[in-house]
Amino acid sequence: MIPYAEARKLLSEAALARPALPTVTVPLGDALGRVSASELFGHEPIPPFDNSSMDGYALPHKRAFGASGAHLTLPVMGTILAGDPPRREAEPGVWRIMTGAPIPAGCDAVIPVEQTRELDGGRAVEILRTPNEGDFIRRAGHDFGAGAQVCPAGTRLTPRHLMALAAVGLAEVPVRRRPRVALLSTGAELVPAGKPLTPGKIRDASSAYLAAECARLGCDFEFHGLIADDPAVFSARMDFILAEGYDIILTTGAVSMGEKDFIPASLSVP
Repeated sequence: MIPYAEARKLLSEAALARPALPTVTVPLGDALGRVSASELFGHEPIPPFDNSSMDGYALPHKRAFGASGAHLTLPVMGTILAGDPPRREAEPGVWRIMTGAPIPAGCDAVIPVEQTRELDGGRAVEILRTPNEGDFIRRAGHDFGAGAQVCPAGTRLTPRHLMALAAVGLAEVPVRRRPRVALLSTGAELVPAGKPLTPGKIRDASSAYLAAECARLGCDFEFHGLIADDPAVFSARMDFILAEGYDIILTTGAVSMGEKDFIPASLSVP
């Protein structure tokens, strides 16, 4: 019997010795759980432009405050919503701005609405705190610059990866083809679900488990059925499976030292 750690080591070495699976390109929406075949780079900077991280007022803080920290009352030039194009410079006032909206030319800070007091029906605003340059501005390219790596090769793509890839403009991604896995279960004692359980028989639970695990790991799985403890039938079925070009072949049972444990001998190379 091979210890578990040694068995894992042998399987890992065998897998690494094989050529990489071929590359296929899939739509981003079909890439969940797939493994990136190459480094993935963004097409666009994220954010694509300087924008506000708060609902508030965009202003040129140096020109508005100078060296003074006193409260100021400034005219409101208008409102900028998320999705609006950038606006012209706010001199001599401020722009009411919503989260995600582009910072207008000449403005270098945003003061949150909670730190202001609206006056004259919204035509003016009193600034209650002196802002610092860059306050509440998300700069273009802060998350990812244009052409920045988003995922290294060999990344199993999760929902957060897909969000990042969508954000930088990728509509499809190169991934490895899913491994093709075949399972052949042996044992005269095994009975599939839905069949009567007669004396001396047990349910085939391993096949359902392996099918689910392979699906969870992102493999294309195919079950090639149950066979009794018959080396000739096993060899014929294995010849068929091998001819189908699977990447991984799993078997259950018949590998110990019992009278019917024929698989090691059947798989041995002369």
